[in-house]
Amino acid sequence: MLTKLATRALTVCVLCMIAAACDGVGTGEHGNSGTDEMFFKKKAKATRNVIDDSVAAELLQSDQFPEDTGVAGAVSMSCQKVLAEGSPPTTRFLPQTIGEIYESGYLVSNFPGHAPVVFQNTEEMSFDVWKLTSDTDWSIDRKIQGPVLHPEQDSWVGYFVLDAGCLLPGMVLLAVRHDDPTAEFSLYIYDIAGESFSHVADISPEFRDPHRYFWIRHLDSEKALVLFYSQQTRESAEIYHNYYNHIMLFERGNPEGRELLTLGIDTGNVEDWTVDNNKMYLRTVDHRGHSEPRRSQWSLDLSNVLDK
Repeated sequence: MLTKLATRALTVCVLCMIAAACDGVGTGEHGNSGTDEMFFKKKAKATRNVIDDSVAAELLQSDQFPEDTGVAGAVSMSCQKVLAEGSPPTTRFLPQTIGEIYESGYLVSNFPGHAPVVFQNTEEMSFDVWKLTSDTDWSIDRKIQGPVLHPEQDSWVGYFVLDAGCLLPGMVLLAVRHDDPTAEFSLYIYDIAGESFSHVADISPEFRDPHRYFWIRHLDSEKALVLFYSQQTRESAEIYHNYYNHIMLFERGNPEGRELLTLGIDTGNVEDWTVDNNKMYLRTVDHRGHSEPRRSQWSLDLSNVLDK
């Protein structure tokens, strides 16, 4: 017999399949109007790169790609996946490495002056936000007011957290899926001190890994870059890509962020990236077509925005 949780998950999947089928009937752009187009889309649209004016530099091909040394201790906060056992107010949260997203939560701790916070996915196909007692006592202290994500949130079939990352002190980056009724994905910033959500962007999963939604590069304790993806497209039966990759700069106390680079598929999707001496290096790949993937390396000088 199906559990209540499994029944709700199945309902969402069925609604998504029906909506996707309806969206594809008789259309040339979103669906397939004939047998010959069952697996192959029309000729790909041209894309262009957009560099923010504040960067004042060009994207250049590069024969260098410095080793990623990381920034040790840039953010003291800890973000980890947890499993919830029991029901509020006696719920226990335990570290978790595997499991269904519907059973999971994400715990953020070690932010000086503030108790840990948990984003817990529920059987009602939503998520709750809990403040815990302390970094060493993961019992529930109180429930934080329900997440306010969108004016039409009450009409959604469901919404839940897919991933959480420690962005900067007091700032948590969340990937959230909502079904309306088809699946939509968005990034939000959660302000721990203000107990509030800010919408960053509507996104797509990364084309190679459907469970990756963003990639954080910490520059120091005050700045971080975030790479995310949009417009995931099936080029043919086994070839997917994202039409655009986006790189945003976030600074402490500024949840809006600033998009420094929008990278079109004609340049490639980012496979790897690093920052060295204020210069960003990208390795990209374009999987379109049936020949060998086209790989390139690029650099973009960010001195004009990082030195300020």
